[in-house]
Order: sequence, then structure tokens, then C-alpha cells
Amino acid sequence: MHAPYQVPEETIRENNGNKYFAMIQKLDENVGKVMKKIDEANLRNRTIIIFYSDNGGIQTNLPFNGEKGDLLEGGIRVPLLIRWPEKIKPGSICHQPVSSIDFLPTIAEICGFKFKGTSTNDGISLLPLFSGTENKFKDRPLFWHFPHHRRNTDWAMCAAVREGDWKLIWKFDNNTVSLFNLRTDEYETTDLSGINKKKAQELLNKLKTWQKNVDAIMPVINPDYVLK
Repeated sequence: MHAPYQVPEETIRENNGNKYFAMIQKLDENVGKVMKKIDEANLRNRTIIIFYSDNGGIQTNLPFNGEKGDLLEGGIRVPLLIRWPEKIKPGSICHQPVSSIDFLPTIAEICGFKFKGTSTNDGISLLPLFSGTENKFKDRPLFWHFPHHRRNTDWAMCAAVREGDWKLIWKFDNNTVSLFNLRTDEYETTDLSGINKKKAQELLNKLKTWQKNVDAIMPVINPDYVLK
């Protein structure tokens, strides 16, 4: 959901005047309509439904720290639900971190599509996770790069890398890093960069190498702006 909120007045009244809650209700209703039509057309077993968000909420995402536009978990950890009756057990839960960049290679493999020539993609197929064989899934570091300033958060204009349980955030404005262990501290309350400098440097090196490989745009000082 995204502003501006557009929802029938009747639904707003049903939610005591709260437009955001009304939007959630209409989203639920209309996703349900789509799924019902798929079932009525006897396409349930031949249709893969992927439901997810592109980023965290614009305001609080408690108990996680962070919000839309920053790289704390509240800004980048989102729900992902996939329905594929022939391959995915209903109600099953997967704890493997993945990214939306994995959707293309996943759908391509399902459809039997082969990337030709020099065509490449950044993601990997999620098919091993659909069958519950997480041990066959090739884990890899996940990277984020957000070189933009947002005045309502101290965690924008950053880059981040997650590898296994470890996550590092590099702030461009003051050239500092924060290191978190998401297995023991998924709400990112304790920065471990000072007591685990070796892990912090290892992840920072991987992050900088990735940025160089993808030619990531880095923030620079605006010569037309004079600090006072």
C-alpha cells in the first residue's frame, strides 16, 4: 500500500475513520477475489502466487528497528508468502533469507527458460526451498545500496551486507560501520563492530568489492552547496 490512500468511504467508516486500516481491509478482500477466480478457473495447481512488500513501513515496524528508506531490518525485512499447491506444503515456514532479485531466476527455472549468451541475473532460484530442502540452497551474501539522504532517519545514505547471521551497515556520511548478529539480536540493538573488528572488516571488504563490481553510484559532496 502506498499514499495517497484511496478507499471507499464505507470501508473507512467500518474502520472508525482510519484510512490505513481500511486500505488493509480492501487489499485483503481484493487479493481474495483474485485467488477465488483462479480457483474457479481450475488454475489453482498451475498458478504460483507471490505476495510480498518492496520495503518496510513508512513509520514504526516494531519490534524491529528501522523504517522505509533505511537499511535496518525494519526497512528491508518484509513478508513473503508463496502459494504453489503442487510444490509447496501449505502452512510451511522457511527461515532462509532471500531477496526479490531471486524471483526472476526462480520463475525462469519453473518455465524451463535458459539464459542465453552473456545474459546474467543477480539472484538464484528458490526452487530448493519450495520442497523444504534448504540444505540444497546455495546461500550467498545479500547486499543493499542506498546512497540517498533522508532527513527523518540516521540510517539512510548507507550500504549493507548480510552473510549468514551477520549483518554490517556502512554509513557513508560519517564513514562508520555497525555490526549485528541477527541470530542473537534480530532487533539490532547492540553494535558489535567494536568487539568483533575482524568480522566487521571482512564484511566491509566484501561490500566494497560488490559495489565496485556493480559500479554502484556513491554519494559525493554537492559543490553548489556551502555548509554553514
